[in-house]
Amino acid sequence: MKNLANLAKQFITQLNKTINVSNASKPDKCYYKEVLDNIRKLKPYFAFDEVSITNCIESLNIKIDKKNILALIYENEIKAIIGKYCQSYKILKIAQKKIECNHQINKFYCEVTNDVFIVNNLETFTEMLSTLDSYLIDVYDHSYRTYNSYVCFVVILTNKGNVYIIDCIKLRQAIIDKGLFTCNFKKVFTNIKNFTKLKVDFKNITCYSIADYYCDDNCILFKDFNITVNTYIDWRIENLHIYLKNFLSTKIINFYKNIKTELIDNPCSYIENDEDFLYLEKDTELYFKTFKEFFVSKYLLDDDKYLLKLIKVRETYARDNNESIYYVMTNDQLSIFAKLKLKNEKEIIKHKIILSSIVKQNLDQFLYSCT
Repeated sequence: MKNLANLAKQFITQLNKTINVSNASKPDKCYYKEVLDNIRKLKPYFAFDEVSITNCIESLNIKIDKKNILALIYENEIKAIIGKYCQSYKILKIAQKKIECNHQINKFYCEVTNDVFIVNNLETFTEMLSTLDSYLIDVYDHSYRTYNSYVCFVVILTNKGNVYIIDCIKLRQAIIDKGLFTCNFKKVFTNIKNFTKLKVDFKNITCYSIADYYCDDNCILFKDFNITVNTYIDWRIENLHIYLKNFLSTKIINFYKNIKTELIDNPCSYIENDEDFLYLEKDTELYFKTFKEFFVSKYLLDDDKYLLKLIKVRETYARDNNESIYYVMTNDQLSIFAKLKLKNEKEIIKHKIILSSIVKQNLDQFLYSCT
């Protein structure tokens, strides 16, 4: 309740700043006109209230249990799905070990049974392992409200043709102890990004290959679920809803049906979009250099000390508050700061830049650190 009160206070403070007018001490006709104009500007803040979201959900041919999850829908397309009672988790780090693996995986084959199991307790996990030899794996992590991303669910299609959706938060220690991602089992990742997400969290991944496909991710995600590759899903959801269960199981089966016979042995990581930076080795000179080159290239910014300081200060705030860099400040916001060389709150308000609560609460210190 205290956290909710603090959030409400931050939100109201932000609204009050937006409503603020030039001659509040001496109201006149211009004053009231300015107030009304500013109120109109506030409307977007309330564009997706609970009633609107509920009406959107009910207008679709998709039944979503509103007691468990919420969906943000725009133009009949699901933009985001979040748990109604999501919480942040303190995930224990796993030590990196040097493990030799000389196994080669040339193919993966199974007869799909369409049997789907949720694995969220030790008994079901142990039962699954007893018949497991090899599997195709899809990975779902959380990277927005945490500095270091962590895996929430993995979905595996086994050599027996069964689909298992494994809760990696509840079974984290059992997964490590039983060596689910080691040479105990052969595995094929659905793509390089999923391999990277798992390796960043669980570190010691061996005995694997990366799959290649006859089509892209947009073909593997389909309109039956009204979800695209751009849909944001907060995978910290507890008690996975039947809608998401069906989505995950159908997706990995569709991956399998489109897989090529040849597998990739030596994957190479690469930077394709903003999200990829979340899985690099952080807080290193190479990391900051790569980020700076990205900004200079994408946003046509000057390669100067101010840009580098901005990147490093954002990283510090993210690490110290256990939030992602994009929760602290998006790349678009940072690029505006770098272009305009913003120095005080008046300039920020003038350019109508929306700041995260972390930056707003420490704005003077943030600006000072960038100079």
